[in-house]
Formats: sequence, structure tokens, C-alpha cells
Amino acid sequence: MSSKVALSPTLDRQTDPRVLKEIFLRQEIRHLQESALRLQQWGLTVMIGVSTVIYYVRRDLTAQYVNQGRIAPGGMLPFQRYVIGTVILFVLACLFSRMAYNTSVRLGNYRKQLVEAELVSGIKELPRFVEFRYLSSGIFFIVVILDILIRTIISFE
Repeated sequence: MSSKVALSPTLDRQTDPRVLKEIFLRQEIRHLQESALRLQQWGLTVMIGVSTVIYYVRRDLTAQYVNQGRIAPGGMLPFQRYVIGTVILFVLACLFSRMAYNTSVRLGNYRKQLVEAELVSGIKELPRFVEFRYLSSGIFFIVVILDILIRTIISFE
């Protein structure tokens, strides 16, 4: 660990368990914060990418149904076919949401340990907002909600 911690002369950085615990907890917190951010970035990227693929599949399926005479030109894809893509997006959102929630719970646990620990460095760790845990895991459902809203708005026009 290359961070410089102002220690008293009686503390040994290599052997004092309080120093080691604080260093390890801070490293784990930093790592989990980076992991949570990467999970959100890649999770939303995957969700939007799959949503784009579903859009083009729906568009081609609608064109095919129009050519076959199943629906009128300018008509909408039947709801039973449309909802398949929404279910796929929902399953992906549940998967990414669960992974984000687990990461957030683990991060919260390490932060709680750091707040309760006897800090040798003197740097106080603030407690985390619990609501952020649900926001960070629920962000993936925005794509599903947009998919449902688009179908609802289009069907009323």
C-alpha cells in the first residue's frame, strides 16, 4: 500500500491489526465502488444494445406481418409478439439489478465496518445512504419502463 498514513511512533504499519484492518477495508471499499460503477456502465450498455436489437426485430417482424396480410399497413405488432422483447429486457434488468444490489450490500457492509472501526489514520468515513442501494440496483429497469411507455404512447395515437 503506497498511501501515506500518519502513524504514531508506537504503531507499526506492518503488524498492527488496526492499521491493517483499516487499509484492507479502504482497499475493498475502493474496489467495490469501481466494480459497482463498471457494472452499471456495462449493464446499461448491454440493456440498451439488446433494446436496439429488439427494436429492429420488431420492425422486421411488423414488415413481415404487413407483407403476409396479417396486419394492415401502418398497423402495430400484436401485443403477444411485442411483449416477448419486454420480457427479455425485464429478465436482463432483474439479473443486472441483483448483481448491483449484491455489490451494494457488500459495499455497505465494509463501510459499516470502517465507520465502527477504530481508525488509526484519523480520516472519518461517513455512513452511506441506504436509498442509494435501491437506486443503483433499480436503474436497469428504466429501459424496461421506457419500452412499456413507448408501446403505451404509440398504441393511443
